[in-house]
Amino acid sequence: MRIIILLFGLLTFQGSFHDRFYCDTIDVTDDGRYIAGISPTEVVVIDAMNQKIIAKHEFKDRCRLLNIKISGNGRYLVWTHNWEMYHAEFTNDEIRNVGKLNVGKAWLDLDINYDGSRIIATQDYQIEQDENRCSPTQRLILEMRCDVYPFAHQIVERTVKPCYLLSNCELLPDSSLLYIRNDAKTAPYEHDLVEATFKDENWNYQIIKDSVNYLVRQPVSTNGELLMYDCGFYILSKDNSENWQKETISLPSDNGICIGNWNSAISPNGQTIVYLRDYRKDNYVQYSEFWITKKVKNQWTTPQLFIAPDTPRFIYNIADFRLSNSNFIIANRDGYVYLKSTLEEDLESDWRKIRRD
Repeated sequence: MRIIILLFGLLTFQGSFHDRFYCDTIDVTDDGRYIAGISPTEVVVIDAMNQKIIAKHEFKDRCRLLNIKISGNGRYLVWTHNWEMYHAEFTNDEIRNVGKLNVGKAWLDLDINYDGSRIIATQDYQIEQDENRCSPTQRLILEMRCDVYPFAHQIVERTVKPCYLLSNCELLPDSSLLYIRNDAKTAPYEHDLVEATFKDENWNYQIIKDSVNYLVRQPVSTNGELLMYDCGFYILSKDNSENWQKETISLPSDNGICIGNWNSAISPNGQTIVYLRDYRKDNYVQYSEFWITKKVKNQWTTPQLFIAPDTPRFIYNIADFRLSNSNFIIANRDGYVYLKSTLEEDLESDWRKIRRD
């Protein structure tokens, strides 16, 4: 009898988790049509219109160190697992021509441009020098040009000294890229926001902002608008003379408490910003809400409530989220993917849970 009860309990447990994704990271095409996700067992592509899996690539064994990106036009996928990096085509609702790229220890940061012709990823390097005592010894950025085969590789800041870490890399539309540079031997860490541009067979570097704080990722639009935070949101973008200019956005500062923009996103077209606002008491998050602001007639609207999740302190339940030009997607740590199919404010009835079956 105990064995029967145990088997029944196991079947019930498996059934309740059968419809979940457990995606570590997700991504979405610029138009919001396709959602790409990666879990320890597979890569999936979801059609956002009918909320169904339309393509799947399974792994032989469970994996870790996961990341995934889909090109803005939806034609290419790039992902990492177990320090390895893979590239694939997505055509006719199939993941095809999966190939391992000849790179090492890539996983932390990953980006691909709209047409899939450029990819960047951070790579960890370990150099046997005991006096440095930092792990990894170096973290550099590898850029891959995909318009030729095999892919052309370029390493950013190849000559930096040990214990320099480059991270949080993002592609810009003018063939340059952005990243954070910090020296792991300094305490507290000193972070610089750097732009790298490849010209005349060399990388040229420009520090856009030094002593960067509260910056874990840099949401960037396809127009090159960089969303940043310093006790208030603002945008950095280049003018016609290639100089970086600052545009302030009037957003709440969460009762004066500075929190970082790793919980914010800007749409590919640069017209919408969504951010997670935490409500705190005694330095403790009581609950979280997503808020939204839009650019109308060249002015940012007053932020409005976008999503009021049922889960208290929603910040701690987020695995990943993405904003397209038309919708908003969240992967939760409970294994579900949620879709808001419009960018209208506070339409709770439009908040849908995507199931596997």
